[in-house]
Amino acid sequence: MDSPMELRVVPLLCPECGRTLPAGEDDALFYCADCAVAWELEGTSLARREVYHLAGEGTLFLPFWILPFQVTTREGTVGTVEDYRGLSGAVGNGNGPARSGLPLLYVPAYPYQSPLHLIRAGRLLTLRQPVMTLSRTRPSRIHPVVFREEDARKTGATILLATVTEDRKRALRFLESFSCTFGKGRLCTIPFAGNGSKFYHAALNLEL
Repeated sequence: MDSPMELRVVPLLCPECGRTLPAGEDDALFYCADCAVAWELEGTSLARREVYHLAGEGTLFLPFWILPFQVTTREGTVGTVEDYRGLSGAVGNGNGPARSGLPLLYVPAYPYQSPLHLIRAGRLLTLRQPVMTLSRTRPSRIHPVVFREEDARKTGATILLATVTEDRKRALRFLESFSCTFGKGRLCTIPFAGNGSKFYHAALNLEL
């Protein structure tokens, strides 16, 4: 006879400062504002996840998973920002110097209104490849994190494909050869100004 299922209660207390971690019903990570650290439940213990806060104006700190990526197609491998701009047909956003190195995928980690909102928000930031610096201050509160890094990786290919030029997406051979790989992700917050159900970033002239 199978043994009865064992239930364990894991107290949501910050392992560093001991304070209670705020938690919503759908939260995947739990943020301690005092320590500026997020904690992810792994089995019966809490694993530390660093959170990086990007600079900008706004009081609504939206969390994103940011992952370096490479894309492989029948046309070759895309492994630089310049190569990615050629694949997507994007142009620089005109706000400061251009990024270099591996291109970055942005996947919203906050609760989204619909799958279309998730893809659109990720698409817009990924296309822009913005140059952003770390904030000197930490937010007292960030928007709930409902996506784990593994969830972001599963969504990544859909967002990247949404950034590709339409003529390429109409080619069956291109779609069949399309694949992507991701490096280690970072959990980052980006400050936005809230306007009802819309979020606005003034420096990027970007509305989500």
